[in-house]
Amino acid sequence: MADHSAVIDGEILVPVSAALDIAHGAYEQAMIQQGLLPDAVKVIRAMAEQNIQELNNEE
Repeated sequence: MADHSAVIDGEILVPVSAALDIAHGAYEQAMIQQGLLPDAVKVIRAMAEQNIQELNNEE
């Protein structure tokens, strides 16, 4: 994925890749807090990354 930056009102906020890493971490932590096993979290993250890659390839 290209490392583009998010731009709102003409201001660069954060690289998109960094925002995705933050979101992945937050969702992983929430899944663990809800009792999902670490292996399940890894599988879900891998699936999500594949979905993001497929969406990126469609552009």
